[in-house]
Amino acid sequence: MTPACFGDGTYDEDATEKCLSNLLELQFRKFVIDLYWDTANSQFNLCPVAFPPTASNATTTAQAVPTVSSQPIFSTSLTGASIAARQSVNFTGTATAILDGSVTTGSTPMSAAPVATVTGTTGNPLLDFGSVRCSRSLTLSSVISLFSDYVGTTSNTIDARLQFLEFSLHVAAPYEDPSLIPSAPPTNQLPGFDELVGQRFSNSLNIYMYTPSALNTDRIDLNSSWFRAATRDHYPITQYFQTYINSQGNLATQNGWPNEVWLQVTQGRRLLLSWGQIAPQMQGYNFSADSGFVFAAGSLSADRQIGPDDIGRLASGCFYHENDFSVARPNSSWAVTSPSFRGLDDVGALVGNITSCGIAPMLNDTLGNTGAQNNFLPYQNFSFSAVWSWAADEPKNASNPQVDTDSVGSQFRCALLDPSDGYQGHWRVEDCRRQYRAACRVANEPYVWRLSTYEVPYGFGSEACDGNSTFAVPRTGLENTYLYHHVLDSARTKRDNNPLSGLWVNFNSLDVESCWVDTGLNGTCSYYEDEEAVQRRQVLIPVIGALIILILTVLTFFVKCNTNRKNSRTRRRGEGGWDYEGVPS
Repeated sequence: MTPACFGDGTYDEDATEKCLSNLLELQFRKFVIDLYWDTANSQFNLCPVAFPPTASNATTTAQAVPTVSSQPIFSTSLTGASIAARQSVNFTGTATAILDGSVTTGSTPMSAAPVATVTGTTGNPLLDFGSVRCSRSLTLSSVISLFSDYVGTTSNTIDARLQFLEFSLHVAAPYEDPSLIPSAPPTNQLPGFDELVGQRFSNSLNIYMYTPSALNTDRIDLNSSWFRAATRDHYPITQYFQTYINSQGNLATQNGWPNEVWLQVTQGRRLLLSWGQIAPQMQGYNFSADSGFVFAAGSLSADRQIGPDDIGRLASGCFYHENDFSVARPNSSWAVTSPSFRGLDDVGALVGNITSCGIAPMLNDTLGNTGAQNNFLPYQNFSFSAVWSWAADEPKNASNPQVDTDSVGSQFRCALLDPSDGYQGHWRVEDCRRQYRAACRVANEPYVWRLSTYEVPYGFGSEACDGNSTFAVPRTGLENTYLYHHVLDSARTKRDNNPLSGLWVNFNSLDVESCWVDTGLNGTCSYYEDEEAVQRRQVLIPVIGALIILILTVLTFFVKCNTNRKNSRTRRRGEGGWDYEGVPS
């Protein structure tokens, strides 16, 4: 987030919200967030400089003056220049409290230069520390609030996405001189239990979090967790991890992970937290108290060194290895790299090649010298370039105008891997009736593919694959790369002198237009809801509710009337044994 949202040194809460919202809309799935512990105010800020304590919390923020150092606190990623000292302050005596612009010692108060306030582009007041400008309200609470709103408004089968948040912990620089390296806070001034990152997120977003505790519980009994799902599309891909029978007699794993369908649909989990870089001054943080909520550093990422050439291809670091199909060697779980770009023109090719090599590209740069809140287009290019499946502008929503558009077969609703130079293994839509060879996965192995021996329409893809293989679709960028190279290799054999113009993959939108599924010819769309049915429900539910209320009202009326009638017709026995009804006059 620092280079993507704060490259100009401005930490404005409204601008930050817009930046994050844009990045979420562009489908960025992981955010690395730098948090700075503000000892004086006992809170985590996104601003790298501590805020001057206010009078309201002065009684609880007594602290020693930070150790003076001549070294800069950090260098900006945009310019590479060290943050210059805003001012120099000399202290004498024993400090007991720091208020807005004043330092109280054991004897005589000393004054420090007040922090100026400027108005940001959004109209918010910002504390001007010279090198950076910060909103007082931009704290960890702001991040929690934004993601609470996001998961709340996207909790449906169409918009739900897994989000990964990685937190790097630092100590905020003293506001008197932001160039000073802060000292480690005393133990009693480190974050308390209520200020721990994991605890804070758990208090607000626990129902959406998939935690280390939940993962450990799931792993020790797979038949009671990931394999108890009603349908197989909720099952994890077992070829990517090892299983064993544990001492309790349960099927278990030590390195397996569930798939996204199981997490999001079955469990409703959307958020995973992890630790990133921890500054030496924050080593005393109570990590054990957060271990049930936040994954340890390196659990959800594995740095991968790459060596790109002049045209964006990976000369080293790629997980694709010709003729090596074992999962153990090319397995790229959590592989991440932060590429360096010479210019915006380099972004598309390099990011695309990184993704096809089974590595997730991590953006650690300010694209176009501006944040995503000001111009999202360079960041959109980065995100779209990381799509390994569909080619640019695909899948197109097109029907052949020469045929009956009411016929399902006439629709362009089937996915074709195109090995030509213009597509380089990406997919495009094709008329399902046309004939191509089919992609067949051999023995459920992720990287072993075979082509059907003859060309068929899409609907016969399953029959075209022999008994030891199944009509399939690549599930990762690396799987797609292995299939793409297999197509290229097949085109070089004597049997296939002519390059293939395309290859069917098991991906279609035959059930509902624009809803793509991998469950075959008769697969149904689990994301679609009939608009007419929704409208009927919208009409019927209020009508039914009104009828129920009317019926209850009528029943209440008659019951009360009947009760009143019984009470008014009391029977009284008179002289001589006769009786009468009503109240005597």
